[in-house]
Amino acid sequence: TTPQFEAGSYHLLVPWILIMGLLLSTVLVGITAALTRAHQRLEQAQTELRSHADELEDAIASRTIRLRDTISELELMSYSIVHDMRAPLRAILSFGSILEDEAGTALNPQCRSYVSRMRTAALRMDALIRDVLNYGNLVRQKILLRPVNIPELVRGILETYPSFQPE
Repeated sequence: TTPQFEAGSYHLLVPWILIMGLLLSTVLVGITAALTRAHQRLEQAQTELRSHADELEDAIASRTIRLRDTISELELMSYSIVHDMRAPLRAILSFGSILEDEAGTALNPQCRSYVSRMRTAALRMDALIRDVLNYGNLVRQKILLRPVNIPELVRGILETYPSFQPE
């Protein structure tokens, strides 16, 4: 080649291009290695997360089973207790009816009112006890709402609870 061709050929750039290529390749190798390590750490973290999630699901399942067992035991116990409460209540109703039948007109109007209130309160308590006994069924069913006669409800409460009545 002629000296003029050599002067215009940029042959001095070849070492710089080589150095820059090597430098760029080294940087790319470093980036690739860093990405590989990050990917491995990510996979390890995902594995640990799955493991913790499985442990948590097992703990939740175990606690749910224990909670359901406890609820079942409580429902059974409350059913038994509430059912046993009906016996004394039936006795109160029976003795109230006997008193009303045997005493009849011998009772003054105020005493007849007391016996009537006692029987009304006992019947209301019996209805409450039956509602508690049916509670398990009620919570699993849709509750139907209906209008309530407020004056009748208030009158019944006032008759049942003498402490709400004026002196």
